[in-house]
Amino acid sequence: MALSDSRARDHAVILAYVTAFAVATICHLFDIARGGWLPYTKYALGLNVPSGRFTFWGLATQIPVGVFMWWTAPKLWTAESTHPSRDG
Repeated sequence: MALSDSRARDHAVILAYVTAFAVATICHLFDIARGGWLPYTKYALGLNVPSGRFTFWGLATQIPVGVFMWWTAPKLWTAESTHPSRDG
């Protein structure tokens, strides 16, 4: 049975979320494995805790992903809560 267009779109959005979180997790784990819990002590604690490096690359990737999630989360939440499989 084929997924409807809206369900296929929802699945694509969820796949994008999973991919973004997986990449971020792997990057943070590599940073911690290479340099310990706070590997970039030359930076202020506020910058050291989120990313370890305050680089343009981090901002260039995090801002669009954040906007994408901000834009799609309410629609995905509504679609999931009204899906027929949620009926008892």
